[in-house]
Amino acid sequence: MRILTLFVRHGSAKYGQALSELDAFDLVHLVTSAFGELYTRYIERFDPPLLEQIAGRGAATGHIDYYGEPVEVLGYTGQSWVRSAFFFIPPAELQTLGSLVTIDDRRRFFSGDPRAPFRPDAPLSEQYQRYIHDWLTGAGTGQGVTWHSRFELDAKTLPFYENKALAMLNEQLLAIRLRWQGCELVDTTWLATELARRKQSREKLLFPHWRVQLAQRDTDPVPRR
Repeated sequence: MRILTLFVRHGSAKYGQALSELDAFDLVHLVTSAFGELYTRYIERFDPPLLEQIAGRGAATGHIDYYGEPVEVLGYTGQSWVRSAFFFIPPAELQTLGSLVTIDDRRRFFSGDPRAPFRPDAPLSEQYQRYIHDWLTGAGTGQGVTWHSRFELDAKTLPFYENKALAMLNEQLLAIRLRWQGCELVDTTWLATELARRKQSREKLLFPHWRVQLAQRDTDPVPRR
């Protein structure tokens, strides 16, 4: 299997290689400098049989994260996303996507005031604003996990806050855009779990809803409601 690994600067739209050159590969492996942060055990689950399940199909695989409630941005609704720091995607899906970045003009979202960092008319839900703010500066998103680099928001840290918030928005929108173009998001831990149950069968698996995947993976299942 031919795999091209591309290191992408976080928040960059560029892949560092012409999209037309990707046809020579079976999969593209996208990595950012944040790949070693937070939860990383899913990285150990990648192997050739797992990647063969994705190659040539309308699917991408990585670690799926989620919020407790759906969020809205730019009129789109989402709740889960694939962690963009380390994932695999077929070249055709990447070519259809065109860019990893959806939002490059922050003026629609941010007020410039650290006391109320989002514009009143920003095209994202209040719940999403709370999730972003609590993740960057507070106790996390209510799932028992906190970011290791939390900071106090003031005039000095406001540019950093906006950059991180923009990265979070673009990561959610990346998942939304992939799903809209018909690319299924497959949790790597779930896929490894299923292949182990089937004794590494080469039969192509069907990919269930993301919540089913997270509930059925052998570690770190989604909490049951």
